[in-house]
Amino acid sequence: MTRLESTLYPSTTASPSQISDDIFSPAQPSFSSFYSFLFPFLLPDGSKSLPPSLALPVLSVVLAPKYKLGKEFVEYAEGLGEGFKSVSTDTWGMLLEFIETVGEDLEGWSEMDACEFFLHTFSLVLGVGVSEGKMD
Repeated sequence: MTRLESTLYPSTTASPSQISDDIFSPAQPSFSSFYSFLFPFLLPDGSKSLPPSLALPVLSVVLAPKYKLGKEFVEYAEGLGEGFKSVSTDTWGMLLEFIETVGEDLEGWSEMDACEFFLHTFSLVLGVGVSEGKMD
């Protein structure tokens, strides 16, 4: 975590509590930096993706308390059981972008946006679909 702290807080005068408050504050861009930092930090040597046994607990601690859709995503992935194989770097990055773009009310959802199939399927589980060119 030294690299993250030195990037966000060049002087080491910030307390751990202050750093935590800053990272998880919705107004701070630090959260995105922190979230982006986590994937390569957690990635097992020689792997290209995170196993569910590692990814889901981290997402439940990092995204679930901050975003309603983060919590729903973790529950959805856990519900898939063995069908949920891993989290790639693309899925990791797109998940935060998806959650922040569509918002809790899903108003930002557009099927026309580039979106990985898994996230598209997740959006269908949330009840967002398209019929006759209109969102359901």
